[in-house]
Amino acid sequence: MPVYVLEEEYYMVEAAAKMYTKPEVPFTCKEWHTNEKTVLEIIIPKSETAPHFAKTKDDKWLVYIRVNDQNFWQTASCSKFGSGKKKPPACISNIP
Repeated sequence: MPVYVLEEEYYMVEAAAKMYTKPEVPFTCKEWHTNEKTVLEIIIPKSETAPHFAKTKDDKWLVYIRVNDQNFWQTASCSKFGSGKKKPPACISNIP
């Protein structure tokens, strides 16, 4: 894969982090070469500034949390309760 394609992919991820997350989600990347392919791995460390909001297609800001290998969304009111086990009743159905 030409270098300019990898740079373009990196800038797309960087732009998405800046435009669609608040506070901005920090990331690093690693380039992998295998079987004549190049893969750009995006690494997102556990955040010190959680929760992070992500902008949806209809311009709403939702909080997403990671549980094992799945992502779950919360409304802003649910995110006020933090990531502990106790959630208000409206939030329980969204997180296992």
